[in-house]
Amino acid sequence: MKKELRLETPADQHAVEDLPSSYIFQLTEMGIRIPFVTNIRSKDSIHVYRVEAEGEKYILKTFDDPEDRREISNYKLLSALDIPTLPMLNHTEAALLLPDLEVSDQYRLGVESDMADPQTARAVARWYKILHCKGCEAALDGLYAETDVITLENMDFIAEKTDTRDNPLWQAIRERFSEMRRKIDALPYTLTYNDFY
Repeated sequence: MKKELRLETPADQHAVEDLPSSYIFQLTEMGIRIPFVTNIRSKDSIHVYRVEAEGEKYILKTFDDPEDRREISNYKLLSALDIPTLPMLNHTEAALLLPDLEVSDQYRLGVESDMADPQTARAVARWYKILHCKGCEAALDGLYAETDVITLENMDFIAEKTDTRDNPLWQAIRERFSEMRRKIDALPYTLTYNDFY
């Protein structure tokens, strides 16, 4: 059962959030008046709400942890690069407002049968090429690369955890690490999308 809260009667609400990322603060900052709010999901300090106000329906995502707020700047970057994605209808420092796909006549959520649909696969491939090509042209300062975790300290950690410290492979990597790191860092960078699950 989903908990539904109305902003117009905060005294009656039993679970009004008081964090700065609270949907109450965020919707107020966005100018959304008298919304009807339903929590869809809360996980790891990221909260997703369905919002209905003045005949419009939205999805609101709020981020308690400032590190998670990179999703807001990611949407801004995709928009600036003209990469097709859901439009970010509004945002604050701690939240973003998106279209509600359940009522959209332009977008829909993916379904399992899409995985076996060649037309969908081709569309995703075309989109991914756009993402990669435009990502190569972009200033990607502030974004992280998965190769950043390739460090001697992390390799030592893995060797310790796997009890393979004495394996000669680790010594071979250590001896060539500077060269490996140089080659990794010389590769061109682009955007990627890792949320396919």
